[in-house]
Amino acid sequence: MNSNFTSSSSSSDDDDDDEKYERMIKDFHQQNQNLYQAAMSNNNLLYGWHMNSNIAPTHGGSVVGHKMVYRDREMADHNLFNDYFAENPR
Repeated sequence: MNSNFTSSSSSSDDDDDDEKYERMIKDFHQQNQNLYQAAMSNNNLLYGWHMNSNIAPTHGGSVVGHKMVYRDREMADHNLFNDYFAENPR
């Protein structure tokens, strides 16, 4: 008779474990859905802010306030090579 009692107790423990497991899975999916919705809301807010901002960037180079001066660096490199390292330097 003890064996019958143990087996029914064991099966109820298994049912309790199954319910706990199902509840854990449900909670996990709900938390995952909440995180997804929060991330999408955040992305939409940032996208809207970005699209509505008409502020021109104030930083245009590596040093704030300095203007970039165009220099033909490829031509300068070519001239340097021809002046010093070519077979017949100038």
